[in-house]
Amino acid sequence: MNQKNGAATVVTKQQSTNGKPSEVVGKIQQTNGKKEELPSITPIPKTELRPSIEDRFLKMDVLFSKREKWEKIKDSLDKLNKFKLSTDGRTDNIIFKDAVGTTFSTYNPDVITKVVDMLKEDLSKKLSEVEQEINL
Repeated sequence: MNQKNGAATVVTKQQSTNGKPSEVVGKIQQTNGKKEELPSITPIPKTELRPSIEDRFLKMDVLFSKREKWEKIKDSLDKLNKFKLSTDGRTDNIIFKDAVGTTFSTYNPDVITKVVDMLKEDLSKKLSEVEQEINL
């Protein structure tokens, strides 16, 4: 605490809005034995320490894995966008196979269109989620 002309400068530490510690400088004036805080408070950002090399490598690894995930989803979405259904409804089919080998298939163009549209929508959402996770 520094004092000049009956006013004291106070430095306190607090969390700033971005979650990083900062110092706040304010003035307190003492009048008639009472302390009154003056309204001018100016935040002073604290300098950040550089992360260790291990931390930076870890962040790079996480970013790289998110990039791979993004690329896989993007490739799948691109393939679906290139998918063209025939107009005759006889040549296109969709086949589902479960873990035990049971299969289901259909040639119904309406069902195939709905499945393809649902997959496109789901992949687009997942792509957006991964893009939101990638913070630089």
